[in-house]
Amino acid sequence: MNVSDQEIDFLRKVFKKFDTLNTGYLDNLQFTKLIKTLSRQVPEIIVDNTICEAVFAYYDKDNNKRLSFDEIYSWWISHDKFKFFMGNKAILMKKARQLFTKYAISTNANGMLFLEFESLLFDYNKYHDESAFDSIDKDEDGIISFTEFVHWLGWV
Repeated sequence: MNVSDQEIDFLRKVFKKFDTLNTGYLDNLQFTKLIKTLSRQVPEIIVDNTICEAVFAYYDKDNNKRLSFDEIYSWWISHDKFKFFMGNKAILMKKARQLFTKYAISTNANGMLFLEFESLLFDYNKYHDESAFDSIDKDEDGIISFTEFVHWLGWV
């Protein structure tokens, strides 16, 4: 998607406004404040802390619990940047985050380990073979990230 220099400059200003500690990153709280501010312009947005946390985790590609400008930019230029905040997709993102955090306990919901994933499948009576975890863990780091989990669910 082509983004004009003006739009990139605007996004940098918005990013700096919400990066109140000048760290070069937004944490979940700062991102939630950004979404709440944007919701004044886009009233269809469902502003819910769990949904904001889910979208934050989805775009936190390096799983460091903060969003860089590049990660915010990736979200901003996505086809429909507000799709996870509207209607049924917002509800599904919220449910996905709740399910993920219920099972990803050893990493503080930063990722789901193999045994945690097996526990989830067992609780929901889902059959799997040994390769299921590996097929979801696209970056092969031994942990299923929230983004990988959402893609596996196929809900959004």
